[in-house]
Amino acid sequence: MSKLQEMDSALPENIKEVIHNFDGSDGVFVNRLSLTSDGHIQMQGKRLDADILHPEEKETLNAKHKMVVRFFGRGPEPEEEYLQMLNLVKYDNGTYSFEQGWDKVVKGSKLKNEGMIDLWSFVEKIDEENKKKNGPSFHRYFIMAKVNQGTTKKRGGSEGV
Repeated sequence: MSKLQEMDSALPENIKEVIHNFDGSDGVFVNRLSLTSDGHIQMQGKRLDADILHPEEKETLNAKHKMVVRFFGRGPEPEEEYLQMLNLVKYDNGTYSFEQGWDKVVKGSKLKNEGMIDLWSFVEKIDEENKKKNGPSFHRYFIMAKVNQGTTKKRGGSEGV
């Protein structure tokens, strides 16, 4: 069985394609989120802690309260792809948010304050030799899709990546 077949069958095809192109695994829907009035998002930590983050990521976040993640996005035009490094920050109240580059994601994706997004995550495996030199055996990625206004069905009505 391939990595894509093992993933959650609810992942949209365009998200599966991105994960496949990165030779990624562990593709999972994180949540439908609303941007705050200042353009940020706040994620409840329970789902990330229980179902998404690997033990070594949790250790890093508990010790440092932040870790570097990669955010794959597309602008309004299909050929406008970008990769943005962000800090995933864990707050004392158990919530998570993105910092150090999130404003570029909002601008590049033409997101609007109080707009809705669907957020997915996956990991890209790194070879063992690279792991010995650079630390972790994988990179954590996040991908989002804007949610069409007026759509209420969970994980439905997303456009683009």
